[in-house]
Amino acid sequence: LGAVAAAHRILTNSLAAMPWQIRRKDGEQRLEVDHALAYPLKTRANAYMSPYMAEKVILSRAFWYGAGYAYIERDERGAVSEIIPIPAEPEISMNARDNMRWYKFTVPETNIFSRELTKSFTESELLIYRFESYDGSSGRGILDLAKETMGTDLKAQKYADKFYANGARTSGILEVDG
Repeated sequence: LGAVAAAHRILTNSLAAMPWQIRRKDGEQRLEVDHALAYPLKTRANAYMSPYMAEKVILSRAFWYGAGYAYIERDERGAVSEIIPIPAEPEISMNARDNMRWYKFTVPETNIFSRELTKSFTESELLIYRFESYDGSSGRGILDLAKETMGTDLKAQKYADKFYANGARTSGILEVDG
């Protein structure tokens, strides 16, 4: 567990600490530009978090559960004003009417939230970080990968227990023609 915790800390700390650069392509050059995204990405992600902490929370959920989500809050002009990590796993559904994927999140009641919150978002309203994705649309987290490994390990332990309970002797009857 110590190695997994260290890997989590190294991955999330190093990626969250990387600076965001917003650039515009001008011929062959890429020039740093002033953009509405600069404030939430470089100064204050939301009223409660620095950009570093917001990204660390999103990356952490992706590491453990396979995907990390954040809501992109926009002001009345449509400019990005906040990036808000969502501490829950969504129910994902496809709307037949508009053929869009919808993500429904339910955040349980906590001491921060006085009631359970449920809200649905389209993919364009979210930042989605995926960990260990094999198809680009779903991710697999360390807990999912560990569950498979532990299941195999438990089966091997049961087999070994039976084998050594029998004195580590194989038994059976062999028949040979001849």
